[in-house]
Amino acid sequence: MNDAWQKSTAADHHVSNEEVLAHRELYGPTARDVLRYNNARRVQDGLPKDGLAEDENGNLAPVYLLRYQPEAFGGEGAAAIAIGNPDTADNTAVIVPEMTTSVAGGTLDDSDAVNVYEESARTDLGKDTAVVMWMGYDARISARARCLFRDAARVGYRSRR
Repeated sequence: MNDAWQKSTAADHHVSNEEVLAHRELYGPTARDVLRYNNARRVQDGLPKDGLAEDENGNLAPVYLLRYQPEAFGGEGAAAIAIGNPDTADNTAVIVPEMTTSVAGGTLDDSDAVNVYEESARTDLGKDTAVVMWMGYDARISARARCLFRDAARVGYRSRR
């Protein structure tokens, strides 16, 4: 049994770790456990797609998990995946998707980072490239942006009539 799951389950139910181990059938996964599992799967789903990125010679690029915080931002999660090694790369790009995206929403599973990596590697031949897909930040919405969202909702509503 996963030690972290055991400790969080014991804390959630206000019992000892030994009680959880002795009576596993009584202490199924909590909402927190499910959230952590779902976000882990979303990150895991993004890794293989990023692992298909090729450099200018057709070699598969290494993929690194740089950040993983499944409970960050109210359960939306935070993660960063790098294609290529950002510590040694000559060229590094960072992709930060728009503010309505999240780990929980599956954004790491899109192909933006792969496309940017492959195009960058072909553009600067002979140079190492890295692309970091960064998910998880607290986007502050300005008063202007709130107005834009409000107007967009109104226009969308009218168009559906």
